[in-house]
Amino acid sequence: MNCPRCEHILPDNYSAASCPFCGNDFPKGFPIDQTPVRPTAPSATKEWKGSSTFSVDEIKDLSGIISRLRQQSDGVSALLWKGLSAPDQQILTKYQTAEPTSKQAQDAVLQVLNKIVVGPIIFESERFKGVSLRQETIDLMKQNPGGSNLAHLNRLLLEDTYPLELSSNRKWWLAF
Repeated sequence: MNCPRCEHILPDNYSAASCPFCGNDFPKGFPIDQTPVRPTAPSATKEWKGSSTFSVDEIKDLSGIISRLRQQSDGVSALLWKGLSAPDQQILTKYQTAEPTSKQAQDAVLQVLNKIVVGPIIFESERFKGVSLRQETIDLMKQNPGGSNLAHLNRLLLEDTYPLELSSNRKWWLAF
C-alpha cells in the first residue's frame, strides 16, 4: 500500500496514523488498508529488502561524528544537528569519550541518523557539496526511489557523507 500524499510504499502491516516518510496524517475514517496502490509491473520493480536503519555496531567513530555534528562542518551535519532535540544537542555539546553520558550521546546520534534514514529524501546538491558519492548511490538516486528504496538511498547518502564514522550496510538484497 502507498501513502496517498507522497506515494511511498508502506509495509502491508503498517498501522500508524501518519506516513513515516512525509509525515502526512492519514484522513480520519480512511482505513490504511484501503490506501490506493500505484500499479507497477512486478518484473520492473526492484525493492530493497533488509534494514536501512543504523545499529550501535555500525558507528565506527562516535567521537568523529559528534565532532562533525557539533561543528556543523557540512550541510549534512547541519541537517542532523537541526534534527536533534535541544536536550540531545546539550548531550553532544558536553560529550567526552570517557564520561558516562557517552551512552546517551551514542543513543542521540543513532536516533537522529535513523530519523533521517526513514524520512524524506535528504539529497540536495548544495547540502552534499564536497561529498564523494559512490556509483551505487548515484544509480539509486537516478531511479527517484520511494518506500524502502528511499530509506536505502538516505542510508547510502549518510554512509557516503561519513565514510570514516559509519559502516556500510551490505546486508541488502534485491527482490523483483
